[in-house]
Amino acid sequence: MREIEVRVGNFNRKQINADQGGTLNEDGTLLYRIVGLGLDTDTQVKYANGERPSIERQYLAPSLTWHPSTNTSITVLADMLKNSIGASPFYMVAPNGVLTRTMPADPSFVNYKQDQNSIGYKIEHHFNDIWTIRQNFRHAQTDVKVREVNPVDYLEDGQTLLRSAISTIDPARFINEFLLVFDVYGVWKKKMPASSREKYCMNDASKSYVCTAKVWR
Repeated sequence: MREIEVRVGNFNRKQINADQGGTLNEDGTLLYRIVGLGLDTDTQVKYANGERPSIERQYLAPSLTWHPSTNTSITVLADMLKNSIGASPFYMVAPNGVLTRTMPADPSFVNYKQDQNSIGYKIEHHFNDIWTIRQNFRHAQTDVKVREVNPVDYLEDGQTLLRSAISTIDPARFINEFLLVFDVYGVWKKKMPASSREKYCMNDASKSYVCTAKVWR
């Protein structure tokens, strides 16, 4: 398997995808696969100064499979994802109540960052045409850091917008572990109870700001 794809498009879009795989030894018992993606693009929306927010993304997913016999396979797999987005989820509403296509946030401040990683394995063994046993494990972790500016209200002059900003000092962290003890298939399909653990860590420490911006003249 050998595939590389390059894309370009509107809003300065630049993207590359890759999917590489094959055997690592002569008897074909050791296999690998690497999937990757890189993206750098602007978006269709604009800030008040005319600047377009951007999106950057990197993704990598390697895996390795070993077949010690025709009936047994062991696979170790992982993935890594990084996202950086400079867009705000809010559009500006003019003083007359008309929704615009302009964002009131500050492009030098607003940012959403996500770092996501996981690693795990899959083991499978076929005893015969009837019985198969599987065992899986996966550990995943996601860190998120956010800086955002939100509109509050216009001041009395109808031209100055009061805004509030918030920034997380430490990233939020999500951890998930899933362990499937046994998954047995045969004349009677028996799936043993799985054990899992989820953990969510959110540091409440954050910084808040109040600022104004002249948006209408």
